[in-house]
Amino acid sequence: QSKELDQKKKVLDKIKQEEKWQEDDAWRDQREEHRRQIQAEGRSTGVKQMWETQQVDRWCQQRLRDLLVPSQVEMDEIEPELVDFMEESFNGPIVLRALVTDVLKLQGDASVVKLNLQKPALHYFDYFLKLDWEVHVAAKGEVSYRTADELIKDAADNLDGKAPQSVARNLILGGTFKIREFSSEEVPEDGRWPFLVKMKRRYRNDEKPPNLESLSRLEKMSEALRDRLLEQLQKQLGQWQQEYRDHWG
Repeated sequence: QSKELDQKKKVLDKIKQEEKWQEDDAWRDQREEHRRQIQAEGRSTGVKQMWETQQVDRWCQQRLRDLLVPSQVEMDEIEPELVDFMEESFNGPIVLRALVTDVLKLQGDASVVKLNLQKPALHYFDYFLKLDWEVHVAAKGEVSYRTADELIKDAADNLDGKAPQSVARNLILGGTFKIREFSSEEVPEDGRWPFLVKMKRRYRNDEKPPNLESLSRLEKMSEALRDRLLEQLQKQLGQWQQEYRDHWG
């Protein structure tokens, strides 16, 4: 029962997060329009000083979210016999897919410091980042990510009214990626940030136990696919750093 309550809380938290994302999208559009007006009129945004600090945390968080959710990688078609134990009929080829389903935590700050006209700006950021990931079985071309509204509808359609155990259907493995210090002061030389990887959920069906040999193969394939997803995230964080510098000059 406690797991069911935790899952329902997770769905409600997801609703609040998606509402905040919509507000951020509106804020972004308003801000970009304001910047265009200033540039068109040739106006200054304030009194020039020897150095300036500009808070850019909201833009940084929003851009990270846009890049990371729902990042995904896919494995080539898998044998249909491997998923015979699932209570699901797949239309067409079957694939294994890993994706980031949520930004569970993104706490910290970011600011651009301009010392003078002769020196480049300092693009500071320091975040605690925690992501939720899942690996699941899907029909090729099927959309994996489900919004909070879709999860609630799925719960309503089930007779027991229980919240879905995963954002994607037919979960094999799920867990979290976490970086305690995603910081401009601690940029790794090889560009690979030290993610802590945790496994928290596995396929389970008490009413129809799976074929253990097939499930074991799927789990090993899922772990390899999860690692590929992590490699993609590393590249996306590097992309975010470059966009941060380019956007804020």
